[in-house]
Amino acid sequence: MKALVSVVMPTFNRKHVLRRALDSVFAQTIPEVEAIVVDDGSSDGTEAMIAEYPRPIVYVGQQNAGPAAARNRGLKRAGGAFIAFLDSDDVFYPRHLEASLAALERSPEAGLVYGANEVVDAEGRVVKVQVPRPEDRGRVLPGLLFTNFVMPSTVVMRRECYEAVGGMNETLRFAEDWLYWLKMAERFPFEQVGEVLVRFQRSTVSASRLPIESLVAMNREMFDLAFADPVLGPAIAPHRRAAYAAMHRAYAETALELLHMGTARKLLAQSLRLSPWDPRLYSLLAKSLLPGWALKRAREAKRGKPTEL
Repeated sequence: MKALVSVVMPTFNRKHVLRRALDSVFAQTIPEVEAIVVDDGSSDGTEAMIAEYPRPIVYVGQQNAGPAAARNRGLKRAGGAFIAFLDSDDVFYPRHLEASLAALERSPEAGLVYGANEVVDAEGRVVKVQVPRPEDRGRVLPGLLFTNFVMPSTVVMRRECYEAVGGMNETLRFAEDWLYWLKMAERFPFEQVGEVLVRFQRSTVSASRLPIESLVAMNREMFDLAFADPVLGPAIAPHRRAAYAAMHRAYAETALELLHMGTARKLLAQSLRLSPWDPRLYSLLAKSLLPGWALKRAREAKRGKPTEL
């Protein structure tokens, strides 16, 4: 039976959760599904586990090259008319693919569909539910340039999208998916599923644990590639200054949350050079000039919590 949907599953040393992800693929309410596991150089016995799994799986092994390279290897092996992504520590709920295909059938002009998800911690407790905003459908540029609201494990796309755009940029180890969605959005409208049908496992080891300065540098690298792209670049060129300014402002807000006052001031200075008319920056700058302990006490007072010296 030829697969209708190919599910591309990059993994690296995640044997302990990969079986759960595979089980969720084969529990889908549509039967015509193939799972493509791309093992990005694991050393934890992933290949042996796949060999013992009771359902047929396309296994692709490679030396460690990062998530973009792993997804690209999977995309090349995909035989379905539709392609989905599932990170090995995430889980599909049974109706995910059925609901996604129904959304694409309702919107034949849409190239891909993404949707709501819930984030769980290591104990399986739901810590966040992320639901798409109604305005983030159809032609989603330039909004997608300012916020990456597309989670890879919620995406189902038509094969024509892959054939038109190609694979992900393998030089990136961060935000490679964001750049990919931007390229897709330049060519195709997006559709959404509002029902929570994907569970995202919040990892204790992720890019978000890196120093803020490193995250800014990697985000800037992705933006540089986006604006230099011969197809995408002209479409987003009018928003260049605003996009870089918003990126620095967002990381400044993160720095303030962590009470990294000096880092916040540096990022706000960069944002102000690009967008001096943004009143939000001056409010944030005022906060960054406070001592860290003072900002912490002000927050706790606002939340009605007792403060400790």
